[in-house]
Order: sequence, then C-alpha cells, then structure tokens
Amino acid sequence: MMDTYILLHRFPGKISLVLFLLSLLWPGIAVAASGNPAAVDGEPSRPCYAMVVEYDVPVTLRDGTTVAVDIYRPKASGRFPVLLEGSAYDKRCSTDIRMSTHTFFVPRGYVVIIWNVRGRFKSGGSFDMAALPGNDGWDMVEWAARQPWSNGKIGLVGKSYSGQILLHTAAARPPHLVCAMSALTGSDAWQWYYRGGAMEFGFSLYWGTVILGWDLAEKTLGNTPALQRWKNLLEMYLADQQTFADVIPLLDFKPAQIAPGVNLFATWASHPTADAYWKHLSPSSYFSRIEIPILHIGGWYDIFLDGTLNAFQELRQRAGAPLARRNQRLLLGPWHHSVPSYHGTRIGSVDYGPGLNQPGFNMMRLAFADYWLKDTRTPLYREDAPVSVFTMGRNCWRTAPSWPPAEAEPQVWYFHASARRKGESLNDGALSQAGPAPAAPPQTYLYDPMNPTPTRGGSGLLLFPFGPDSLVDYGQQEQGPVDKRSLTFTSGPLVHDLLVSGAVSAHLSASSSAVDTDWVVRLCDVFPDGRSLNVVEGIQRARFRESASAPSLLQPGHIYDYTVRMSATEYLFRAGHRLRITVGSSSYPRWSRNLNVAAFPEQAVEWTVARNAIHVDAAHPSWVELPILSADAVACRHGKDAAPSGERGALPMEAMPCPKPGGSEYPR
Repeated sequence: MMDTYILLHRFPGKISLVLFLLSLLWPGIAVAASGNPAAVDGEPSRPCYAMVVEYDVPVTLRDGTTVAVDIYRPKASGRFPVLLEGSAYDKRCSTDIRMSTHTFFVPRGYVVIIWNVRGRFKSGGSFDMAALPGNDGWDMVEWAARQPWSNGKIGLVGKSYSGQILLHTAAARPPHLVCAMSALTGSDAWQWYYRGGAMEFGFSLYWGTVILGWDLAEKTLGNTPALQRWKNLLEMYLADQQTFADVIPLLDFKPAQIAPGVNLFATWASHPTADAYWKHLSPSSYFSRIEIPILHIGGWYDIFLDGTLNAFQELRQRAGAPLARRNQRLLLGPWHHSVPSYHGTRIGSVDYGPGLNQPGFNMMRLAFADYWLKDTRTPLYREDAPVSVFTMGRNCWRTAPSWPPAEAEPQVWYFHASARRKGESLNDGALSQAGPAPAAPPQTYLYDPMNPTPTRGGSGLLLFPFGPDSLVDYGQQEQGPVDKRSLTFTSGPLVHDLLVSGAVSAHLSASSSAVDTDWVVRLCDVFPDGRSLNVVEGIQRARFRESASAPSLLQPGHIYDYTVRMSATEYLFRAGHRLRITVGSSSYPRWSRNLNVAAFPEQAVEWTVARNAIHVDAAHPSWVELPILSADAVACRHGKDAAPSGERGALPMEAMPCPKPGGSEYPR
C-alpha cells in the first residue's frame, strides 16, 4: 500500500480526489486528512544553525509608508520557513524576543522577523489604535514570502497586542500565510479593557500611559520642554501611583494627558459600554475571514484568558475554511501575562514542579510549527488531541479533544448564613451542596469606594501595589487580608479530590442601597493549615447585569439576580482542603472603583457608601456552579502523575543528523 502522505505530497493538485477515493477504502484516513495532508512522521527540528541578524531593514508598504524590520535567520544557504511578528513595542524587547522565539527557532531552521507597526519607533506613518493593521500585515507576509532566504511558508507569532495584530493579519488572508501561534491575547476589544462592565483600571493606566505613552509622547511632542514636563510628570506618577490614580474623575488622570487630543486612557474610559467603537477593533468581528490553523496559548492567570478561550472556541465554529475550523489548537498553562519561557516552575506563590516544563513551552510550539511549516509530524503533535492543559494541583499536562471538557458535570454549591464569626471574614458563612434554608438573614456589608479592598495576586496586569495589603505579584497568593474584608462562604474539608475543569460562575441574589455597585466573587482553596489561595475570580458591575451595551441603574433595596462569570480553570482541590467563595465590591487597582452613583465610575465626581447584601434564603438563593471532572478518569500525559506512553520512539536529539550545509532543505 502506498503511503497516503507521500502520495498527497507528490501530487498536491489531486489532493481532493485522492482524499475522496481513499476515504472510501480506509475510513481512518479522515483524521489525518483533516490536518496537514503533506505531513510525514519525523522528529523535532534540531538546533543546527548559527544566527545572522539584520536590524532596521526598511520595508515599504503599499501606500509608500516605510516600516523598520529586524531579521533573524540561519547562517546557511537555502530557504526556510518564516515566523513573523508585528509589534507596537521596541523591536529589541518585543514580546517574541522575550519569548525566546528568535533564539529557539532560528537555530532549528526558521527565520524570525519582527517589524514595528506604522508610527511606532523607527517605522514611519502615524500610530492609530482605531486603524486595523490587517493590510500592513498582509504586505509584510507577502514581502517575507518573496525573500531569497524564505521558502514561501509564513507563520505568524504574537503575544498580547502583537496577538491582536496577528489576528487582524490572519483576517486579511495573505496568500502565503500558513498558520499562526497566538499567545495571551484577547478577541473582544471591550473585554480587553472592561470585565463584567468594570474597567481593567490598573492595566489601562499602565499600558496606555507607560507602555504606549512613552514613544507616543516623543513622536507627538518632539524634543521640546513639553516632552520633558510630561516625562517629569510620569516619573512622579511611577514614584507614587496611588496618589495619582485616586483622582476623581478618572478622566482627569494627568500622566495620560500627553497633548491636546492625545490621551489613550481617556479614549478608552469614554467608551464604557460595548459599543461600535469596540466592535470595530475586535478580532472576533472578523473571525469568518480567518482560514488558517492557529495555536492559541493561554495562561490560567493571564488577564486575557477569556479572549484566548473565546478565539479558540469561536474559530472552531466560525473560521472561513474547513481546514481552519478543524485545526485550531489550544495550550493552557498556569502562566500569567508574563512570558511562559521566563517563569521557571514557580508562578506566584506556588511551585508547580518539574512537570510544568515537561516537555516545555517552546517544544510544544515547535511541534506546531514543524507540522505546518515543515510538514513534519513529531511525537508531541497529536492530530486527535488539539488541546493541551496543565492541571494545577496535580501539576502535570494532559491532552484532550476539546475545550471546555464535554464530560464535565455542573455541580452547585449553595451559600449559607452563619451566626458565628471567627474574625476570618465579615460573616463566616458556609458553603455546601445542601439547599438553602427556608429563612435566613441576608449577609450584609458596607462598601466604601474610598477604602476599597485591594488586589492580591490573580490575573490583573499591574505595575506597583496600591496600599499595604495589595500584592501585585500574580497567580495564587495568600488571601487572608482580602478574606477578612469580604463575605466568605467556606465548605467543610473535602472527603475526596475535586477536579474543577472549565469556567466557574456564581449566581447572586443581591441588593444594594446604591443605584450602582460592583460584585466581586473569588473561588479560593483553603489548605489544612488555614492558608487561603485564590484560584479564579470575576466581577459584575450592577448596571451591566442585563446588557453590555444598554446599562440600567438599580432600584435601591430591590433584590436582583446576577451572574458573575469567572475565568476558566483546571484545578485539583485535594481531599482535606476546603472550598471558599469570597464576595465583595472591589479589587483595586485591578478594576476601577465603583463610586456607587449614577454617573459612570470613570466620569463621576461624587461617591457614596453602599450597604450591599447577598441573600441566601430559599426564595432568594445564591450559589456557585463548578464544572467537575472525575479526577480518576483524566490521565496525565506528561509530568508528575504519568510519563509519556504509547508514543513513537525517537532518536536522541544528539544522534539525529543536521541538514547538509548549502542545501535547500525546504524548497518552495
């Protein structure tokens, strides 16, 4: 029998006919045919090449604008596949430089190109957040495909805002674009800046003022006294962030005011609803145009995790070509918004052990790139398992056919009142699967926006802490100071391990004395020694309870139903540990303070203290819904619990031959 993959590789013009005929004879061909029909079994690309670097190469776009490009390529003749990143940051410290893309991939036979989008650093033109980068990305892909060191196969790479550029470029459909690896980025622009209607305050200040603002100020103000005054103001802000950020209204935040009409933070704050401005910027608005396989990389404690998951799920349904719909892949680790390759094994206060880097972040990226750009199916690339998930608590990797897990069963845990108070929280409430009591007092607290509960760990993207109990370090952190200022609902010790896998949500029956307020809900793991570590969290601004585009104020004292959507997780609660839900009205400075008044919080000039209540009786129950997998039914593939099994054998890397110098290893 002729090898199917060889046949398809030799006769690419007859792929459709071959697939049809073979599918009749061998139904098993369907899985392979849904992927790369040219892929043959092989081993991962080896580090065989030295690197040549060219800085600030000028490339002219279709409208005559010249952008600056850095090229990292193998020091060898021949043609190689290209990994291309568009960046709004300094190319020498771009996201993919920090992700080690150039140092890892170039020795393995890839060209890595990083270009600055128009208006940034040495690239010409004007930078405009509202101008979609798709056409410029198209031009860059096709330019790279024409170069003498390119084999014409182009893959995109990008993290965070570079990931936005990636998705918009993919939607432009350049002919030589084959695949992409998108890391830690969003898909809905409103949810980039707002979560549950609450502004991602700390991130917006940091990104708009410090990260994007510096180059924007230099280009706008030039070498003038105004530039120096702005830089002095920025240094004062960085030295005392809380004093500057506590300004009311937030639109008066002075370090963001670079020049008249140049204020990114004010632009974002002026669009507090999910309006047409955000729809235009959202990559998800253009998903039907994307026709390539994408590896989506997300972090359990990344601020944009929801966007990563939505992109993966939506493109499996809405992508513009069957090849793309069948070949979206997902990689989920315990990372925050920093670069996975920098983490080591310790993230936040938790050491996830050697299983985190087995087989390693870059090796999993390499498996995807080798498959689509070099037509090589390596042992790490499983066509039948497009999802790789790191299970926290078990601390190992597993593969799966989909996300969220179809086999996860919803499990409801109800909030219960308690007359006892141990001083660990405002109420010492209970959490159990037993239904709510027929009559129970509401759990009440005062929320003062001038004394908000601080952010400790989690997924926020912040620069410095605000206040003595704030802790900017990401991931899981001890929540004792937050628990004491919150309502808590805590279970008894678990009898068996409990594996939560999927998105967590809380249903609140709640009332407030104010016309608007926030509900912040957090799921924590309480250890036998009393430590309380955050697992996942979410927020719902009350006025957005029914609609993201048409907010409505509260009737004070009226009980409303709220769904507070927390991010997804895969976390094993060990037997003997306890579940804890905390409820409050702030996590500052991650989210902007709700001032409890009719004006939008970013625009308000007044505030009031709110008396908020969570109702827990049978007529007005509150609960959390957890997606539960059977821990015994889910096997690890790599890491602590299980070693790789059933995989093809592989030669030791040092025993594998390198390509012969001077060859055209990957011809066009």
